Formats: sequence, structure tokens, C-alpha cells
Amino acid sequence: SLPTCFMASAFSFCSRRRRSDSAISSRCRASSARRRSNAVRQSAASAQSIVRMFPEIRTINPGKDGMLGRAQRTLAIALVRTDGAIELDPTWRSKTPEQRAQNVAWAVSSLERLRTIRKNDPAVDTDLGEALAKVDGRQDEARGILQSLADRDLMATPQGYAALGRLQNQAGNAAARDAAIQRCTAMAKDAEICKVATTPGGQS
Repeated sequence: SLPTCFMASAFSFCSRRRRSDSAISSRCRASSARRRSNAVRQSAASAQSIVRMFPEIRTINPGKDGMLGRAQRTLAIALVRTDGAIELDPTWRSKTPEQRAQNVAWAVSSLERLRTIRKNDPAVDTDLGEALAKVDGRQDEARGILQSLADRDLMATPQGYAALGRLQNQAGNAAARDAAIQRCTAMAKDAEICKVATTPGGQS
């Protein structure tokens, strides 16, 4: 049998290793949470700045005005990526689920209007697919748009691949989910955005 002192030392080492692994895991989770929080704050700051510059942006149709179109698109993406949870002005709130859903609906409407002007633009299609993925009843449409872009290697953002991964997971398509996550990870600066919580139907 092993000497008692050796067994005691091994137990002590393993205990320290478990504590160390746990501490590293906790630090990683905290770091990921900070990055997500920073991303939300940046989106909110960008959106609020746009509304200050263009108070009428909620109701105006930018048409072919490039500056207004870019501002509306930036605002729409910010609302989508925060699930509508940005307080923009006294009449544009996000305190209730209904208000947040309305904010996302406005983002979708804005991106759909932009798509009629910029036809066959992969960047706009990517943004719209990402937005539609947040709307109940339109996920199939979102998956079709995003998968078509992925098949042609035209996806413009890692967030588009992340949305596709979630949609394919919900549909139970494990291979397509994993392919989307892999492409997202290769494109993203922060692979945290590519994580997809798997469901029993979508597990490999």
C-alpha cells in the first residue's frame, strides 16, 4: 500500500487543484458576465446617442438618406441585441415585456424597410435574420434567411451565426447548429456570444 504521508500529500494536492479549478471557473464566469454587461452598456449608449441626435427617428422614413438609414439600422441592431431593453426617451420605454417586444418589433420593421432599399445586401439580410430570430412566429423565416447566407458564405456578423446556431438547435438540427457555432467562433472576437444552450432535441 502507499505510504500514509504520500496519500495525505496527494489528497492535499487534489483538494488544492479542485479549489484552483473552481476559482478559475468562477473568474471565467465573472469575466464573461462583465463582457456581456459592457456590450449591453455600449449598445445602450449608442442607441441613446442616436435618439438625442435624431429625436424623430422612431417615426421617420429615412428613404435614401444614408445618414438616417445608418442611424436607424444601428439603433435597430442595438435594440435587437439587448432584447429591446433600452430606455431611450420618456415615450420609448423598456420596463415591461410588452414594451421590450414593441422595441424589437420596431427594429424588425426598420430593417425590413431597409431591406427593400438595399436588396440582396448580405449585411442587411444578416441583421434582419438576427432580429427575426427574436420574434415569436418568425423563427422559421429567420432560419431560412440566415442558413441561406451561411450556405453561400455571406454571413456578415458572428451574431448572425450565433442566432442561426440557436435556431438550428431549437429545430433539432445538431449538425447545422454545430457548423454555425464553429463559424461564429472563428469570426467572433469574443467566443462568448457563440454559446448555445443545447436542448434534448438538438444535442449531438
